[in-house]
Formats: sequence, C-alpha cells, structure tokens
Amino acid sequence: MEQDFKLSIFIGKDDNTRIEVKDVLSTITFLRLELTNDQLASVLSRLANVSVKGEINDLDKIGKQMENKKFEFALPEEFEKYSDTDKLRTIAQGLLDKEDEGWIADSYFGSKDSFFNKDGVEYARVIIRRWI
Repeated sequence: MEQDFKLSIFIGKDDNTRIEVKDVLSTITFLRLELTNDQLASVLSRLANVSVKGEINDLDKIGKQMENKKFEFALPEEFEKYSDTDKLRTIAQGLLDKEDEGWIADSYFGSKDSFFNKDGVEYARVIIRRWI
C-alpha cells in the first residue's frame, strides 16, 4: 500500500539530529528518530543499518483521515472557568465518551471563544478530533 508522507530532518547545533516522519492523511507525526553526530555521519556516508533511538506513536491512525470540529458543553456551576484545563478536558472527554463516536477533546482552552455565556449558563468550547 502506497501512501504520502512528509519527512523532516532537524540538524541541531548540539550533538543531535532529529528525523520525523508524518502521515499526510492523518496529520500524525508517527516516527521520531534521534541521531548523534556520529550516527548521522555514518548514515550520510551510506552505512546501512545504523542503530538509533526512536519513538513510534499512533500507528492505529496512519492512513485515516483526521476530522475536527468545535464542541460546546455547559460548565458545572461551581467551576472556575480558567482554573484547570485538565479538568475541563476531562469533563469534555467524559461527555464525548458517552456518545461513543471516537472523538478526542483537545486540552487547549485559551482562545478568545473558549468560554461564553448562553441563556445565563457558562459554557466552554473546545476542538475535538477523530480519525476515520
């Protein structure tokens, strides 16, 4: 199966180089490799099978289309809206999990439209994502 990927190579000023591979469709950076200067020199001199440290993430999302939208939810009365973004994300994710459609709430509540009042009730708004 052939897919489109994006490759980034970040040659650092210090003793390391980072290589990242991103899936275009899912917008997920699923592979990160860290190379020392010696490892980079070996690879660039065409030495094969150089051992490096790396990190693999979100392989289940590769080849899937990312979908996102805004999600609004009422805040509990006792909740201080700017105080705890982790708790806000937990509230949003709990509501999303009840629907069981695979949505994942972001944890960023810093945009100008993240909080609003509708009919005397405080609401929060967050971006939610899923991969289909």
